[in-house]
Amino acid sequence: MTFRSLLACCLIILISACKDKNDPDIIVNIEDDFYVNMFEDISNGERRLEFRLTSIKEQDCLNYSIDYNLSFNEGSGMLELSINDLVQPEICIEGNATASVTVPFGAMSNGTYTLFINLKDAITNHGRLSVDDLHYQLDLDSDDGIEITNETLYRVPQQTIWGAVAYNSNNQEDNADAVLNDLKDITIVRSIQSDNAYPSGYYGYFDLDESKSISLQVKPEAEYHKPFIFTVDGDDLTAINDLIEAACNQYPELNIELNMTNGQVQRCN
Repeated sequence: MTFRSLLACCLIILISACKDKNDPDIIVNIEDDFYVNMFEDISNGERRLEFRLTSIKEQDCLNYSIDYNLSFNEGSGMLELSINDLVQPEICIEGNATASVTVPFGAMSNGTYTLFINLKDAITNHGRLSVDDLHYQLDLDSDDGIEITNETLYRVPQQTIWGAVAYNSNNQEDNADAVLNDLKDITIVRSIQSDNAYPSGYYGYFDLDESKSISLQVKPEAEYHKPFIFTVDGDDLTAINDLIEAACNQYPELNIELNMTNGQVQRCN
């Protein structure tokens, strides 16, 4: 090889080595380490965004934790979440389980935020978090090392009630249906079928399919359950509360839980 050819080869190698790691032509192939899931907590009547992080692989202790940092520059509208690493416990509780942590973003004003999700000081995923009255929308330019479980989180509309009537014996199905029929017959309770405020998708607490049928994210611990969702007129829920209390007394075999967007939960003891 001539000196000129050797010099040209060296220059090509040098240019390739110096290429920016964020160059869009470079494909980063990294095994995903964490699930990232958006959730809006309305348990106390407020609305607070959370990112729930879960390790994709199970760990060899039940009490692993996840170390992270979260910063928010309100002036620039920039959010930065750094997922540092898994933290091995000092005393291991034996067993296999995924590690998880809830990252509280808090109440988010409507708008578009610049978002960085960093992983182990080695990876930076850049994107945007959009917030409006209807939903949260996550749009990342890359998702290296993470897996976003739901890019769109719909906000549970005000004046919504939802839950389930659960039971362990199928001979209780008629009683469960009776409770739901009584709930539907309350004057202020309406179906969501013709309500445009309920598009199909993920709502954190539940999912709605194309027919607006509800599927709860956390299922009751019972053999059978009938989930429900309704919208209500007004803020006076006395009739609904009275009905649930009476049903719990009348049908002790049923496990009834009703959630409201004001943060209240009513269930049979």
